[in-house]
Amino acid sequence: MGLEVYWLELAIYKLESIYDYYSIKASKNTAKKLVDGIVSKTIGLEYQPEIGQIELNLKQRDKQFRYLLYKNTKLSIGSIMIITE
Repeated sequence: MGLEVYWLELAIYKLESIYDYYSIKASKNTAKKLVDGIVSKTIGLEYQPEIGQIELNLKQRDKQFRYLLYKNTKLSIGSIMIITE
């Protein structure tokens, strides 16, 4: 069995902000595709939590942080989602 992935309220707020921004600057369809793509990128984290590159800016911390990229969006695995056993 894999780990469970929980989205923090901050992550949900950020996704809503991304949607709002792109729905105004581009279109609602573009905004939906972008948000759906971001969410899809995180599928599989519960089975491979060490996927993604190590966040060098947070290397001095006790916990290791990693991130994924989707288009121009950086998804920080350790701070946007809580992954627990």
